[in-house]
Amino acid sequence: MELSVQGLTHRYGETEVLSGINLDIASGRIVCIVGPSGCGKSTLLRMIGGLERPTEGVVLQVGPPPPGSLNPLTYVFQDFALLPWRTVAGNVSLVLEDHALPDRTARIADVLARTRLSDFADALPRQLSGGMKQRVAIARALAVDPAVMLMDEPLSALDAQTRQLLMDDLVGLWERERFTAVYVTHNLAEAVRLGHRVVVLSRRPGRIREIVEIDAPLGARGAMEEVQAHLWGLMRDEAQAADAELLDG
Repeated sequence: MELSVQGLTHRYGETEVLSGINLDIASGRIVCIVGPSGCGKSTLLRMIGGLERPTEGVVLQVGPPPPGSLNPLTYVFQDFALLPWRTVAGNVSLVLEDHALPDRTARIADVLARTRLSDFADALPRQLSGGMKQRVAIARALAVDPAVMLMDEPLSALDAQTRQLLMDDLVGLWERERFTAVYVTHNLAEAVRLGHRVVVLSRRPGRIREIVEIDAPLGARGAMEEVQAHLWGLMRDEAQAADAELLDG
Protein backbone atom coordinates (compact mmCIF):
# COMPACT_ATOMS: atom_id res chain seq x y z
CA MET A 1 0.00 0.00 0.00
CA GLU A 2 1.23 3.48 -0.90
CA LEU A 3 0.05 6.91 0.23
CA SER A 4 -0.59 9.97 -1.90
CA VAL A 5 -1.01 13.45 -0.41
CA GLN A 6 -2.73 15.70 -2.93
CA GLY A 7 -3.23 19.44 -2.59
CA LEU A 8 -3.28 19.37 1.20
CA THR A 9 -3.89 22.73 2.86
CA HIS A 10 -4.91 23.25 6.47
CA ARG A 11 -5.98 26.19 8.58
CA TYR A 12 -6.68 26.66 12.26
CA GLY A 13 -9.12 29.55 12.19
CA GLU A 14 -7.41 32.39 10.34
CA THR A 15 -3.97 30.77 10.57
CA GLU A 16 -2.80 28.73 7.60
CA VAL A 17 -0.36 26.08 8.80
CA LEU A 18 0.08 23.97 5.64
CA SER A 19 -0.32 24.98 2.01
CA GLY A 20 -0.47 22.96 -1.18
CA ILE A 21 1.32 19.80 -0.03
CA ASN A 22 1.74 17.13 -2.72
CA LEU A 23 3.69 14.06 -1.67
CA ASP A 24 3.83 10.39 -2.64
CA ILE A 25 4.98 7.80 -0.11
CA ALA A 26 6.13 4.62 -1.81
CA SER A 27 5.81 1.18 -0.26
CA GLY A 28 8.94 -0.06 1.47
CA ARG A 29 10.53 3.38 1.82
CA ILE A 30 11.13 5.75 4.72
CA VAL A 31 10.16 9.37 4.13
CA CYS A 32 11.56 11.85 6.67
CA ILE A 33 9.96 15.27 7.15
CA VAL A 34 12.08 18.15 8.47
CA GLY A 35 11.63 21.89 8.71
CA PRO A 36 11.76 24.89 11.07
CA SER A 37 9.87 24.77 14.34
CA GLY A 38 6.18 25.49 13.85
CA CYS A 39 6.18 24.66 10.13
CA GLY A 40 3.46 22.00 10.45
CA LYS A 41 5.47 18.74 10.43
CA SER A 42 3.40 17.01 13.10
CA THR A 43 0.18 18.48 11.73
CA LEU A 44 1.00 16.94 8.34
CA LEU A 45 1.66 13.58 10.00
CA ARG A 46 -1.72 13.73 11.76
CA MET A 47 -3.41 14.46 8.42
CA ILE A 48 -1.64 11.51 6.80
CA GLY A 49 -2.75 9.29 9.68
CA GLY A 50 -6.36 10.46 9.57
CA LEU A 51 -6.32 11.98 13.06
CA GLU A 52 -7.32 15.34 11.57
CA ARG A 53 -9.10 16.24 8.35
CA PRO A 54 -7.41 18.83 6.12
CA THR A 55 -9.19 22.03 5.20
CA GLU A 56 -8.46 21.26 1.55
CA GLY A 57 -6.99 18.31 -0.32
CA VAL A 58 -6.94 14.58 0.34
CA VAL A 59 -4.71 11.78 1.57
CA LEU A 60 -5.27 8.62 -0.48
CA GLN A 61 -4.36 5.05 0.39
CA VAL A 62 -3.29 3.52 -2.92
CA GLY A 63 -3.57 -0.25 -3.18
CA PRO A 64 -4.47 -2.82 -0.54
CA PRO A 65 -2.61 -3.18 2.77
CA PRO A 66 -0.35 -6.24 3.10
CA PRO A 67 -2.02 -9.59 3.83
CA GLY A 68 -2.68 -10.02 7.53
CA SER A 69 -2.47 -6.31 8.32
CA LEU A 70 -4.73 -5.52 11.28
CA ASN A 71 -4.29 -1.76 10.96
CA PRO A 72 -3.00 -0.09 7.78
CA LEU A 73 -1.62 2.93 9.69
CA THR A 74 -0.06 2.93 13.13
CA TYR A 75 1.73 5.54 15.24
CA VAL A 76 4.96 5.69 17.22
CA PHE A 77 5.02 8.84 19.34
CA GLN A 78 7.75 10.75 21.15
CA ASP A 79 6.06 9.75 24.40
CA PHE A 80 6.40 6.00 24.84
CA ALA A 81 2.77 5.81 26.09
CA LEU A 82 3.25 2.52 27.93
CA LEU A 83 0.82 1.37 30.61
CA PRO A 84 2.95 1.20 33.78
CA TRP A 85 1.05 -1.73 35.29
CA ARG A 86 1.46 -3.92 32.21
CA THR A 87 4.51 -5.93 31.30
CA VAL A 88 6.33 -5.51 28.00
CA ALA A 89 4.30 -8.36 26.51
CA GLY A 90 1.13 -6.91 28.01
CA ASN A 91 1.75 -3.51 26.43
CA VAL A 92 2.28 -5.11 23.03
CA SER A 93 -0.84 -7.23 23.54
CA LEU A 94 -2.93 -4.09 24.08
CA VAL A 95 -3.23 -3.34 20.34
CA LEU A 96 -4.35 -6.90 19.60
CA GLU A 97 -7.14 -7.25 22.13
CA ASP A 98 -9.89 -6.01 19.80
CA HIS A 99 -9.00 -8.71 17.28
CA ALA A 100 -9.97 -12.36 17.49
CA LEU A 101 -6.54 -13.89 16.89
CA PRO A 102 -5.82 -17.56 17.51
CA ASP A 103 -2.07 -16.84 17.33
CA ARG A 104 -1.88 -13.80 19.60
CA THR A 105 0.78 -15.29 21.89
CA ALA A 106 2.90 -16.34 18.93
CA ARG A 107 2.49 -12.93 17.30
CA ILE A 108 3.65 -11.17 20.46
CA ALA A 109 6.63 -13.51 20.80
CA ASP A 110 7.56 -12.89 17.17
CA VAL A 111 7.47 -9.10 17.39
CA LEU A 112 9.44 -9.12 20.66
CA ALA A 113 12.09 -11.27 18.98
CA ARG A 114 12.23 -8.90 16.00
CA THR A 115 12.84 -5.94 18.31
CA ARG A 116 15.27 -7.85 20.60
CA LEU A 117 12.96 -7.71 23.60
CA SER A 118 12.29 -11.41 24.19
CA ASP A 119 14.28 -11.49 27.43
CA PHE A 120 12.23 -8.59 28.80
CA ALA A 121 8.73 -9.86 28.03
CA ASP A 122 7.78 -9.96 31.73
CA ALA A 123 9.46 -6.69 32.72
CA LEU A 124 7.48 -3.61 33.73
CA PRO A 125 8.14 -0.22 32.10
CA ARG A 126 9.74 1.16 35.28
CA GLN A 127 12.42 -1.51 34.92
CA LEU A 128 13.39 -0.41 31.40
CA SER A 129 15.68 2.27 30.03
CA GLY A 130 14.29 4.99 27.78
CA GLY A 131 15.65 3.27 24.69
CA MET A 132 14.05 -0.03 25.64
CA LYS A 133 10.71 1.68 26.31
CA GLN A 134 10.78 3.10 22.80
CA ARG A 135 11.60 -0.33 21.41
CA VAL A 136 8.46 -1.59 23.17
CA ALA A 137 6.49 1.19 21.48
CA ILE A 138 7.94 0.14 18.11
CA ALA A 139 7.16 -3.51 18.83
CA ARG A 140 3.57 -2.55 19.69
CA ALA A 141 3.26 -0.70 16.37
CA LEU A 142 4.68 -3.65 14.43
CA ALA A 143 2.35 -6.13 16.14
CA VAL A 144 -0.58 -5.09 13.92
CA ASP A 145 1.47 -5.61 10.72
CA PRO A 146 0.87 -2.04 9.54
CA ALA A 147 1.19 -0.93 5.95
CA VAL A 148 2.73 2.36 7.11
CA MET A 149 4.29 3.42 10.41
CA LEU A 150 3.85 7.09 11.29
CA MET A 151 6.66 8.18 13.59
CA ASP A 152 6.50 11.56 15.33
CA GLU A 153 9.98 12.42 16.66
CA PRO A 154 10.27 8.98 18.28
CA LEU A 155 13.90 9.41 19.38
CA SER A 156 13.90 13.05 20.51
CA ALA A 157 13.47 12.25 24.21
CA LEU A 158 16.52 9.97 24.27
CA ASP A 159 20.17 10.77 24.96
CA ALA A 160 22.60 10.86 22.03
CA GLN A 161 24.07 7.40 22.60
CA THR A 162 20.67 5.72 22.94
CA ARG A 163 19.45 7.59 19.86
CA GLN A 164 22.32 6.14 17.84
CA LEU A 165 21.52 2.63 19.04
CA LEU A 166 17.83 3.01 18.20
CA MET A 167 18.70 4.29 14.73
CA ASP A 168 20.83 1.18 14.23
CA ASP A 169 17.89 -0.93 15.41
CA LEU A 170 15.52 0.77 12.95
CA VAL A 171 17.97 0.31 10.08
CA GLY A 172 18.39 -3.38 10.92
CA LEU A 173 14.64 -3.83 11.19
CA TRP A 174 14.07 -2.11 7.83
CA GLU A 175 16.73 -4.25 6.14
CA ARG A 176 14.90 -7.37 7.32
CA GLU A 177 11.32 -6.21 6.71
CA ARG A 178 11.32 -3.27 4.25
CA PHE A 179 8.57 -1.48 6.16
CA THR A 180 7.10 1.85 5.03
CA ALA A 181 7.35 4.86 7.35
CA VAL A 182 6.73 8.59 7.51
CA TYR A 183 9.19 9.94 10.06
CA VAL A 184 8.97 13.46 11.48
CA THR A 185 12.14 14.78 13.08
CA HIS A 186 14.00 18.00 13.84
CA ASN A 187 17.30 16.07 13.89
CA LEU A 188 19.06 16.18 10.53
CA ALA A 189 21.40 13.32 11.46
CA GLU A 190 18.34 11.10 11.94
CA ALA A 191 16.87 12.24 8.65
CA VAL A 192 19.95 11.39 6.58
CA ARG A 193 20.57 8.15 8.49
CA LEU A 194 17.04 6.80 8.07
CA GLY A 195 15.37 8.54 5.14
CA HIS A 196 15.22 7.40 1.54
CA ARG A 197 13.60 10.77 0.88
CA VAL A 198 13.87 13.87 3.06
CA VAL A 199 11.05 16.38 2.66
CA VAL A 200 12.04 19.92 3.69
CA LEU A 201 9.13 22.15 4.68
CA SER A 202 9.25 25.93 4.62
CA ARG A 203 8.30 28.13 7.54
CA ARG A 204 4.57 28.48 8.25
CA PRO A 205 2.50 27.98 6.24
CA GLY A 206 4.46 24.83 5.54
CA ARG A 207 5.12 24.20 1.87
CA ILE A 208 7.45 21.62 0.38
CA ARG A 209 10.61 23.55 -0.37
CA GLU A 210 12.64 20.59 -1.58
CA ILE A 211 12.61 16.80 -1.59
CA VAL A 212 16.10 15.33 -1.22
CA GLU A 213 16.57 11.78 -2.51
CA ILE A 214 19.24 9.71 -0.75
CA ASP A 215 20.26 6.65 -2.75
CA ALA A 216 22.95 5.25 -0.43
CA PRO A 217 21.89 1.97 1.25
CA LEU A 218 20.67 2.49 4.81
CA GLY A 219 23.14 -0.01 6.21
CA ALA A 220 26.14 1.66 4.58
CA ARG A 221 25.59 5.31 5.47
CA GLY A 222 27.97 7.46 7.43
CA ALA A 223 27.33 10.94 8.77
CA MET A 224 26.74 12.29 5.22
CA GLU A 225 27.90 15.76 6.23
CA GLU A 226 27.30 17.27 2.78
CA VAL A 227 23.64 16.24 2.77
CA GLN A 228 23.18 17.47 6.34
CA ALA A 229 24.80 20.78 5.40
CA HIS A 230 22.47 21.15 2.42
CA LEU A 231 19.40 20.44 4.55
CA TRP A 232 20.57 22.84 7.24
CA GLY A 233 21.11 25.54 4.63
CA LEU A 234 17.49 25.21 3.57
CA MET A 235 16.20 25.20 7.13
CA ARG A 236 18.47 28.02 8.32
CA ASP A 237 17.21 30.31 5.59
CA GLU A 238 13.62 29.56 6.55
CA ALA A 239 14.30 30.05 10.26
CA GLN A 240 16.01 33.37 9.61
CA ALA A 241 13.11 34.52 7.42
CA ALA A 242 10.62 33.54 10.12
CA ASP A 243 12.61 35.53 12.70
CA ALA A 244 12.66 38.52 10.38
CA GLU A 245 8.88 38.34 10.01
CA LEU A 246 8.51 38.42 13.80
CA LEU A 247 10.81 41.44 14.06
CA ASP A 248 8.94 43.27 11.31
CA GLY A 249 5.67 42.58 13.11
